[in-house]
This record gives sequence, C-alpha cells and structure tokens, in this order.
Amino acid sequence: MPKKQKDRHHGSAMLAIIEHPTFTALNKLPTGTTNTYLVNDNTPLLVKYATKKNTTGRWVFTVNRHEAKAIQKLAKAQGDRFFLLLVCGDVSVCVVDWTDINLLVDFNAARTSVRCLTKKGTKIRVFAGRGKQAKVIKIAAGNFPKALF
Repeated sequence: MPKKQKDRHHGSAMLAIIEHPTFTALNKLPTGTTNTYLVNDNTPLLVKYATKKNTTGRWVFTVNRHEAKAIQKLAKAQGDRFFLLLVCGDVSVCVVDWTDINLLVDFNAARTSVRCLTKKGTKIRVFAGRGKQAKVIKIAAGNFPKALF
C-alpha cells in the first residue's frame, strides 16, 4: 500500500484521539512495528487498517506473530491494558480491548486474521477463526475514541 494511503488511514484515527478532551500525549512505541503507540502515558495500542471490504463484505486485518508478541509484552507492562484499533476504511474504527484481544488473537500462530462486519445502526461484529473454531464478539460502533480514555 502506498505510504500516503497508510498515513491517511492512521492519521484519521490519530486525529480523533488527539482531539479528545482528555488527550495529553501520543508517542510511537519502539516495538519494531510501524503501528504501535502510547496514548497519555498509560494506553498502548496497535493500529491496523483495511481500505476495502473483501468479497463477503468484511474488513480483513492480519495480526502477525511479531505484532502479537509486542501486544502481549505491552499489555503486561501496562497491567493488562491494551487496545487494538481496526480502521475500517472511511466507515468506522473498531476498538478491541485486552479481554477481547485474548479471545481473537492466537499469540502462537504465524498470523491471525481478524474480520469486521460493519452495518449501519448495529454493533460491529468482529470474527477470528473459521468454522467451529470461530470466535465472534460484538463491539459498540460509537465507542471510538472514548473507549481509550
């Protein structure tokens, strides 16, 4: 993906965070990934984005092993506090908290595919896994960025 497009999707999420009334600081974290940040010195997060839906109408995100290990390390350092932001194009930002990250992400896999289904007026459905192993959670569509603060 071209850098400008990546910057636009990361930037839209970052702008919403810094415009929140209780925002004080945003720092890039030295995790070796390009998308981990610390908000207000106590809220680590990983930002993932998708620019279009797949053929089944879902936004698809991949959390690789390196990102998963960084998530675990940062969450442990912050007392099990961590958020995964899934930027669904220009439609929505889904905030997944540490409890739900543990349900969705396989920390030992090479990668985990996480999919979001967004429909106007409903909660965002977040999926990981397939078939009988599938995990599904529902997240309020309007909780970004306030869920971080």
